[in-house]
Amino acid sequence: MVHIHDEGSEFDAPLDAIWKYLEDPAHGLAHKDRRNGERKLLGENTLELSFEQEIDGRWTKGRNRITLFPPLGYAVELLEGPFAGSKAFTIFTPQGKKTRVTVTGEYVSSTVPRASRGECPAFSPEDLRRGQR
Repeated sequence: MVHIHDEGSEFDAPLDAIWKYLEDPAHGLAHKDRRNGERKLLGENTLELSFEQEIDGRWTKGRNRITLFPPLGYAVELLEGPFAGSKAFTIFTPQGKKTRVTVTGEYVSSTVPRASRGECPAFSPEDLRRGQR
């Protein structure tokens, strides 16, 4: 499992435009690397997306549960696919005509090489510190 925390990204759009886009059922068409998508409402703010996604030239099944917390952000649980078991939050912060984006989560994958998952001594602590500068 790898914890990823990314802050400092931003969308060049106000927060209300971001939510309008996310809540539009047709927004899934923007994902050109996906096909056979299905959207199932599980509750007022929770939905499940099933799809096939092209990864490295191969089509792979995926299924995500997304819970919306407007206007704060959303949580996603990856239920099926190469990152099944991963969980993340996307948090939006309004910045006038822009929106700041923070993503934090725990990611798992059987497709990530063992060295990248910390299962072999490929990197020393000093290597990791240098990479954070």
